[in-house]
Amino acid sequence: MKNNFQIAIEQAEQALKDANLLWHTGRSHRAAISRAYYAIFYASQSILETKQLVASSHKAQISLFGEHFIKPGIFPKKLGKMFGTFFSLRQNSDYDLLAEIQDDEVEEALKDAQEFVREIKNHLVANGFIEEGQ
Repeated sequence: MKNNFQIAIEQAEQALKDANLLWHTGRSHRAAISRAYYAIFYASQSILETKQLVASSHKAQISLFGEHFIKPGIFPKKLGKMFGTFFSLRQNSDYDLLAEIQDDEVEEALKDAQEFVREIKNHLVANGFIEEGQ
């Protein structure tokens, strides 16, 4: 039976695959950014679950991640910055009809999202929350 950590990390990995597919097949800037953000969102959800933390909003989830995993040095500050930057980028992408997202922004976002998900998954495996290869 899958646990919540496993379900959330699988959702993160699927969102990342979707983001790459949307980008590499259709060059869909907005959709790729949105799915990449959700890859980070689901990955952070899985790690918050390890401390039985549940956020009431996206901003609250970013805050909890920072407070419980970035400040104590469990993850590098870079991941906290990524999460906040991604939130803003996704907000602009989804809600600002005039926002222009450049190809290099999408490429960088996809690379960052992949790094974020990988770091979270590695931590979950290393600390016995999920098994290797799941």
